[in-house]
Amino acid sequence: MEELVVIPASPSSRSGTRYRGGLRAAVAAVCCGLLLSGPAVATAATAPAAHAQTQAQHEEHGRGSLVFAEKLYTLATPQAVTAELGAAGFEDDTVRYGVVAYRLVYRTVDPYGRPTTASGLFVLPLTSEGRLQAVSFAHGTGSHKDDSPSMRRGEFVSAPVIAHAAAGAAGVAPDYLGMGKGPGLHPWMDIGSETTASLDMLRAARAFEVPPRCGVW
Repeated sequence: MEELVVIPASPSSRSGTRYRGGLRAAVAAVCCGLLLSGPAVATAATAPAAHAQTQAQHEEHGRGSLVFAEKLYTLATPQAVTAELGAAGFEDDTVRYGVVAYRLVYRTVDPYGRPTTASGLFVLPLTSEGRLQAVSFAHGTGSHKDDSPSMRRGEFVSAPVIAHAAAGAAGVAPDYLGMGKGPGLHPWMDIGSETTASLDMLRAARAFEVPPRCGVW
């Protein structure tokens, strides 16, 4: 009778089986990782392109271009400026010139990057001395559309702009989105849109044709 001999698997063969199983698991994990990381890699790769596209859209929308300017009032003498500032509780120690005030309506973007328009106050000194330097007044927001620099006189939102101009600078203050003559609602406490409205207001002011009696840029 023939003896049946059973030969157990050697330790080396068992470890080989475990190695092959571990290798397959590792390969599967790497493949899963690549699949999972695919969208992130794609997002990172397309981010610069998206930024460039957004920038191009802003330029295409004509951000900061002047739609129209409207003359609001003239304070022809330093004494008239002093009276205006006094009504708002401001001192007159820096007043040197009379001023002329305009409302500018210009192109900008809303919090989502969509084109819109906004308005603001632009005040120039009545002097032809030297070159103009712009001073932007980033004021707080009010409760109503009229609580804005280009809509109020003798109040806090407009007086600092007049004071800067009376000292010889070009005073600039945005009404902010949805305020003044801007369409729609105001995005309350939205720092991004306050920044873009301020920047584009400065651009619009630079595009304004300054009268000879008010200096040059």
